[in-house]
Amino acid sequence: MTKHVLITISGEHRIDGQAQEPVTTKTKGEYYFRNGRHFVRFTQSPAAESGADPVKNLFKFTPDCLEVIKSGGIESRMIFEKDRMNVVQYRTPSGILEMGMKATEIRLTEEPARIEICVDYELHAGGSKIQDSRVTIGVIPFPYF
Repeated sequence: MTKHVLITISGEHRIDGQAQEPVTTKTKGEYYFRNGRHFVRFTQSPAAESGADPVKNLFKFTPDCLEVIKSGGIESRMIFEKDRMNVVQYRTPSGILEMGMKATEIRLTEEPARIEICVDYELHAGGSKIQDSRVTIGVIPFPYF
């Protein structure tokens, strides 16, 4: 895998069994592999009229765990581990949200020109399950960076 990559992040959510509109983001970023872990980083620039600060994103993952670290306009550190509830304080410009994530399935695909991690998880807030979700992060080489 090359350092310069194209990252595709897809999110699917179900609230009370009802599928919500899926969300997909594509962006350029950087990829590293160190000490048995994959690292993907990129910066999200908000719309100019919002006045919000850019958000730096770092994804760290192995076959058993996905860690999502955000800093800048949004601050959080989310950890997805199978069958384990991890609670996070998600700092936004509007305030702090406390959420829990419990992964029910983690699948990692590693190929020479593609890496993909898919995590099925439950999202909890206020002591109750809010939704079932799936996040899929795909990484491919981007030679024209």
